[in-house]
Amino acid sequence: MAKTTVYTQKTLTNFQFAAMMMTALIGVGVLNLPRTMSVNLNTADGWISIFFAGTAVSLIFLFNAFAYKAHRIDSIDVYMEKAFGKWASMFLCFVIAIYFLVESSWQAVAMSEMVRYFLLEETPYYVVIAMIVILSVYAVYYPFATIVRICFFFLPISLIVLLFILGLSAEEVDVYRLRPVAPEGFWPILANVKEALQAFQGAEIMLIIFAFLRPGTKPKKSGVLAISTITVVYVLIYGIVVSSLGVAEVQTLVWPTIALTQAAESGAFFAGRLNSLLITTWTVQFFTTVVISLFAAVHLLDKILPIRRGYLLLVCAVLVFVVGVLPQTFYHITMISKWEQYAFLTIFTVLPFLCYLTVAIKKKVRA
Repeated sequence: MAKTTVYTQKTLTNFQFAAMMMTALIGVGVLNLPRTMSVNLNTADGWISIFFAGTAVSLIFLFNAFAYKAHRIDSIDVYMEKAFGKWASMFLCFVIAIYFLVESSWQAVAMSEMVRYFLLEETPYYVVIAMIVILSVYAVYYPFATIVRICFFFLPISLIVLLFILGLSAEEVDVYRLRPVAPEGFWPILANVKEALQAFQGAEIMLIIFAFLRPGTKPKKSGVLAISTITVVYVLIYGIVVSSLGVAEVQTLVWPTIALTQAAESGAFFAGRLNSLLITTWTVQFFTTVVISLFAAVHLLDKILPIRRGYLLLVCAVLVFVVGVLPQTFYHITMISKWEQYAFLTIFTVLPFLCYLTVAIKKKVRA
């Protein structure tokens, strides 16, 4: 079922793998995670849930890496074929590809909403989504190494800009707004870890890009480093946003991180500039996450369908656009994100475990 072409060359280094993981992980969560956690918890303890979620994702990542190594597998499609057979594997590959297409659409919709809200108020949302899809198709058309270079170039810029803005916002921080810790006990905090896990959506890309790793790389260290870095970034964002604006205000804001930049703007130079800087930077970051998800979908479909990759890419682009223009309200977008959250947990956690268990049982039976 696997194809060996220029699109599946093993060229990914440790640093590039970490950059791909971080690019896939960091996205919408930077802008709306403080609101999501504040609304669900109604306290300032969201940073604890985020920390637990990051730890859980790291442990799941390590198990998946262990399972791949134990059974000498480098891609989820090969693993599923070994566990469930050819036809079941093809069906599951198709389902996972649909998931990545919906993920691309969701990221594109979130990006278009942000752009419409802050930059292009009069521009129809479908025009913004169409531009995102066209640019993403252009990037995915080229080999995987091109996508890696795009991520490797833009990720440091995004992180530097984000940390710079958070640093300027430190003057607004009031740590007393983060107290008391766990006033309602630890059960609500643990119960909301699943909400924090949505911010780590994108970690499932590891199931595919392991196949591109250069021989001799150490993906476990690189992956854990990437997840840990993003966990720290999310905890910092939540802590600074909530301690600056307060839980009550954050709950009323759709994009609280952007609202923080507006509150932090001061002086003649920064007046009106931090807001634009963050929005512009995160527009590019949204673009890279759309590219990664679209690539994953096309890559899986290319494995199972006897259709040229260029035609597959065109069909996927149309589907991403159609799915992207269907949600008409913030409620619809939220419902899609909920579905995506459950699908993410199933693909990233349940599916690799079932593959590992099935292959292990088959080996014991044959022995």
